[in-house]
Amino acid sequence: MPILTDGLHLVSNSSLDELHEFAASIGLKRCWYRRGHYDLFGNKLSVAVAHGAKTVHPRECAKARRVAMAAKDTNKWLLLAGSE
Repeated sequence: MPILTDGLHLVSNSSLDELHEFAASIGLKRCWYRRGHYDLFGNKLSVAVAHGAKTVHPRECAKARRVAMAAKDTNKWLLLAGSE
């Protein structure tokens, strides 16, 4: 599963929609989403891992977040360019 955690953050290496769905399934509120990730607190790390999140090095988590944010920005640009 392409949901990743470095122990502090929850990210997806494939899509933000998938990240939001996963986060909701473990009880994270959408309003807690910030710039490509959710912060994990309390018991949410163990819940995320139990639901299939893969624990990775923080660098891998940061890379996945950057890729997801770039894709999001590209999609916005493509939508804006197509509306002209």
